[in-house]
Amino acid sequence: MFKLAKPLTAAALALAAMAGTAIAEYPEKSVEFVVPWPPGDLEDVLTRMIAEDFQAA
Repeated sequence: MFKLAKPLTAAALALAAMAGTAIAEYPEKSVEFVVPWPPGDLEDVLTRMIAEDFQAA
């Protein structure tokens, strides 16, 4: 039982230390969409609509 106490404590502390970085605001920098289809294609139009929603948020 005591053999597992130290590794479990170390793992719990490591996870707690990493949790602080997960709380960062998203996105911290601009988001770029890469659409591998030509302009005016359906996927391009849908991506532009999604990008407008992202910009509003």
